[in-house]
Amino acid sequence: MPHEITITRLIDAPRERVFDAWTNPDSLNTWWGPQGFTNTTQSIDVRSGGVWQFVMHSPDGTDYPNRITFEEIIRPERITYLHGEDEGRPRDFHTTVTFNDVGGRTLLTMNMVFATAELRQAALGYWAIEGGHSTVDKLSEFVAAAGGERRLVLTRIFQAPLAAVWRAWTEAEQIKQWWGPAHFTAPVVEIDFREGGKYLYAMRDPEGNDYWSTGEFIEIAPQERIVYTDSFADAQGNVIPAAMFGMGDDYPDVTTATLTFEDIGEGRTRLTLVGQAPAGEMAEMARAGWSTSLDKLAQVVAR
Repeated sequence: MPHEITITRLIDAPRERVFDAWTNPDSLNTWWGPQGFTNTTQSIDVRSGGVWQFVMHSPDGTDYPNRITFEEIIRPERITYLHGEDEGRPRDFHTTVTFNDVGGRTLLTMNMVFATAELRQAALGYWAIEGGHSTVDKLSEFVAAAGGERRLVLTRIFQAPLAAVWRAWTEAEQIKQWWGPAHFTAPVVEIDFREGGKYLYAMRDPEGNDYWSTGEFIEIAPQERIVYTDSFADAQGNVIPAAMFGMGDDYPDVTTATLTFEDIGEGRTRLTLVGQAPAGEMAEMARAGWSTSLDKLAQVVAR
């Protein structure tokens, strides 16, 4: 619809936990907003007719006043609210959030309806879709942590067709062009892209040190999903304990990651990566590394 923006995500957590993350004031304040943003709550009353007045702080220090007026809260099925800037501007758009159980996981749908197409277009100019997906990334990580798990969730929208993004993940010569954080190269990419096939990649830092990884492709749904294992390795593909790389004694030597690819129209592709997150500062380092890798990928697929 010309006045709407809809964001959906299948979250690997029960819907009661996901719903509670939306209605517990401390939880909501923790995960709300895109990656890098924080919140200062001025007042919050999470009930039908209640108001959450808060300020979002961007990484560059810009403050964004927000006012959410909750209309309907039906646990654990639905939340509706008006979202504006302040009491004098209480409604920029109306949002309905639904929580559907899918075999113990939660299909979250956020439907935002704007009064006019012009208001929707203005929101797109502020990266509303990208910010929405980044916010749901944080929600996914939050509910995983609430369940005793640590997850890294990243979503990126590429200005490139689905087929191009898929090839960039599955063809060796393309992977070599972007694998690894900023300023790293990928001198070795060996890939047997089939279910049960394995890969062995090396990324090289600016000082010439090589870091190897290996794994196996568990599930491949062409141009939809890739599920694979991931481990630190040596040049022969032998698994090396993750603890040797500072990941912590409780970090598994073999982890599983899932990539989903979605054609979102107009020649654009949404990629979502869900993987295991290390603890503490290593989690932020992992996020930063993946983020800059995806920046490089964006340049490759835009050519």
